[in-house]
Amino acid sequence: MRLATQNLQTALQTAREGVPEDRDIIDLRDWAYDIERTLKLLQENVKNALDYKIAQRTEQQAQLSVESVETGHRLNILAAMFFPLTAISCLFGMNVVSGFENTTLMTFWAIALGSVVLGLIVRRWVISGKWL
Repeated sequence: MRLATQNLQTALQTAREGVPEDRDIIDLRDWAYDIERTLKLLQENVKNALDYKIAQRTEQQAQLSVESVETGHRLNILAAMFFPLTAISCLFGMNVVSGFENTTLMTFWAIALGSVVLGLIVRRWVISGKWL
């Protein structure tokens, strides 16, 4: 549309140069220029609004991405904490003769506490990258 008004204004300018005393052509040329200028401003405003919306959506997507990474990290920490306890309880839940069948309840709690401590050590390792 803007290109058409530019061509209209150019054609009217050429006609004005061909017939310099015609007042109607001058008025039409000025009117075409006003329309062209208005369309140019409208196009710039629409482009700016579109750029703003794109930037806003990009920022929202970046925020969602950060939240997703944080959620995944929390899930990894949770898994790191309970993985040793789960592994040891699965190992002791198997029906194999291991020698721990006739031990006291204190041995069970010592192994469970050791598993929790190991889980906390693994959690620290996942968070900071250092063992101790």
